[in-house]
Amino acid sequence: MLQSVEGGRGDCCQTPLEIPMKIYEDAVSYVRKNPERFFRMGSPDAIELATHVLGDALISGAKETCTLRLGDWWIVGGDVDWLTNHKQYTIHELFGRIVALPEAGPNSMRAEILLTAFTEAVITVAGDDCLTIKGDVPKDAEIWHLMKSLTPLKRLVAFQLNSHDALPLKHTGGRVKEGSKEQRLKSRNQTFL
Repeated sequence: MLQSVEGGRGDCCQTPLEIPMKIYEDAVSYVRKNPERFFRMGSPDAIELATHVLGDALISGAKETCTLRLGDWWIVGGDVDWLTNHKQYTIHELFGRIVALPEAGPNSMRAEILLTAFTEAVITVAGDDCLTIKGDVPKDAEIWHLMKSLTPLKRLVAFQLNSHDALPLKHTGGRVKEGSKEQRLKSRNQTFL
């Protein structure tokens, strides 16, 4: 698209400004077809996905965060609801569009669409609100109980990878076994690995 802008006295210069813009009808398909644009090594990686989501939470003001890997599920939580702090998009829109994240710098984007494009299932919890973004996760699944038990956190996002990427599940009743890899580390930014 070309636009002309009159300059100076109006008698000499018409400067064409070229503004290339592509609108993608299906942003998830675009992301899926171009993983090299979104991942350092050119392909999706669970740790990088979790890191992107965690970064969004921190950039959006979270002071306390939690990252947990349990079986084939990865959970990221924060003391701020970073999904609702951008009022112009619904939660479902955030997971289905490429959305700018100007707080992170030029050319930055939010990570939610990466989860939609490259995982089997995505769910989120904020208080009593439980929302399935992608996949079929039964309401009585253990992951929901675990996420609801992490009550000090305002928002949790969980994504599931293929079962061949999973560690064995090592917890019972929503509580992590002492001494397991998933044991809660006592720190301000809690990590379960």
